[in-house]
Amino acid sequence: MADQLQLRGGTTSQNNSFTGAAREVTVDTTKKTLVVHDGSTAGGTPLMKESGGSTNAVINSISIGRGANSVAGNTVLGETALDGSVTGQNNTAIGKNVLTNLTSGAQNTFVGSQSGDSVTTGSNNTAVGNNTLAALTSGSNNTAVGRDALENTTASNNTGVGFKALEASTSASSCVALGNATLQNNTTGDNNTGLGSSALQNNTTGINNTSVGQNALLSNTEGGNNVAVGQGALQANTTANDNTALGRLALNSNTTAVNNVAVGRSSLTANTTGSNNTAVGTQSLATNTTGSSCVAVGRNALFANTTGIQNIAVGTQTLQANTTASNNIGVGHRCLEDNTTGTQNIAIGSFGLQKNTTGDENTALGYNALATNTTGTENTAIGRASLDGNSTGSFNTAIGNDALQAATTADNNTACGASALSTNTTGANNTGVGKDALGASQTGSDNTAIGSAAGANVTTGSNNLFLGHDSGRSGSPSGEITTDSNQICLGDNSITNAFIKVAFTVTSDERDKIEDGIVSHGLDFVNQLKPKSFWFRKNRDSDEKTGDKRYGFYAQDILALEGSSSVIIDSKDADNLKFKGDQLIPVLVNAIKELSVKVTALEAG
Repeated sequence: MADQLQLRGGTTSQNNSFTGAAREVTVDTTKKTLVVHDGSTAGGTPLMKESGGSTNAVINSISIGRGANSVAGNTVLGETALDGSVTGQNNTAIGKNVLTNLTSGAQNTFVGSQSGDSVTTGSNNTAVGNNTLAALTSGSNNTAVGRDALENTTASNNTGVGFKALEASTSASSCVALGNATLQNNTTGDNNTGLGSSALQNNTTGINNTSVGQNALLSNTEGGNNVAVGQGALQANTTANDNTALGRLALNSNTTAVNNVAVGRSSLTANTTGSNNTAVGTQSLATNTTGSSCVAVGRNALFANTTGIQNIAVGTQTLQANTTASNNIGVGHRCLEDNTTGTQNIAIGSFGLQKNTTGDENTALGYNALATNTTGTENTAIGRASLDGNSTGSFNTAIGNDALQAATTADNNTACGASALSTNTTGANNTGVGKDALGASQTGSDNTAIGSAAGANVTTGSNNLFLGHDSGRSGSPSGEITTDSNQICLGDNSITNAFIKVAFTVTSDERDKIEDGIVSHGLDFVNQLKPKSFWFRKNRDSDEKTGDKRYGFYAQDILALEGSSSVIIDSKDADNLKFKGDQLIPVLVNAIKELSVKVTALEAG
């Protein structure tokens, strides 16, 4: 058996008359408590004292036990805690005046001086901190942690964690506040959630708001259905509804504007009254103030926009410099990046209309399309690098990769086909349809080429018309046309027949002509002509026939008769001699007239 320590003791009556020695401890056998003596005071000082016959113990006026009526499941630790007409079970009260007025409320846990001191019938509440849930009477399912948290609420289903969280809330329900002063001034606004220091601090009656981050929705008073996630998100919002801000300082300055969505740091951060905007990406629409109905997706998209409306920017730095211009669409990396006041432009594809500043009504579809355009207006470019070099040219249309790629200041050109008019710089009023059509043209104007590689070698020639594949090139009837102007070439050398319902009508007005003299050739010239029957060769290196059998002349035979000043034969291109049949008609007329004279003389006898 171990050693035992036994103390002197006696009944309560005996103990009350016993002085004892200083620091002596005795046992009150009636109350089964310890008593400490000081050597001078009769009865000494009990370490624990029964209270009014209940089972609670009291130490220095602090009750320990089940509280008033000793209801099963209740726990009390505190001065005048849980000391009312209690019938509710499973309550815990720790602190002075905690749950002092509780009657039938059950399953409550309150810790902190004055915490829950007005609760009567409320149940399932949890409060930790001085004055937490101090005004609550019948509300249930509340959680308050932190001094003055949910101090004034009478409602249910709220959670406030943090110093003064939901402090002013009275009848608001289903709110969640986590952080210092979060939802501090909320009074009647329901279904609000605030996480972060001062989040939704000034909200009073606004409902259905969600705020996560320091100062998020800080100034909101009556605005509802807002979502703010990030430090300072929607910080200045007061009465506006239906805004969503995700990211630090997103929609930071918004006051009354509605239906905005900002995702990304500082997105729509300067917006005040602009509504119906969507910004996704760091600093997207960052300086927008009153501009409305804009969409910006990508870092710095529509960054400088202030009052421009109905702009759409998708891609990093797309429409970055736009300020007041409206109705622009940019989709692609750095599209319309430098645009400031140009309106009604559309750019789809990386770097499309990148350098455009004030040009209006341009359309660029494709990588680098109209990339260097600055002030040119009403241009359309579809295809990679189409109209890539255009700066101030207007009213151009380019469809196809590299079409009108080199054009700078040229106006009124139309290029349809890969590399069509690709080297044109300043030539105007050209039309090239087909791959490589007018592909080498630089400064020539007023040319029309339709067909693959039609007029592909023209450089400075103007007012030419080319129709058909390779027309105007070395393998066509005209031979290669480069600097010549005012030429028409139909088809290439593979053409075997040309059909038309009626003959060409040729102008022949005397007022349009300067007379050179009479036609010197006549009957003698005709008598030396050598009509031929022939087929065209497939090519000059082949004896293969192509097309139908024909009647005609050899240009070399006629050229030998004409000499160096040929008219009937076009000999400018010695490798492609050409017969101008209409020029032979006056010679034939002279021959007939000479024959007529002879016939008349013969008839006269």
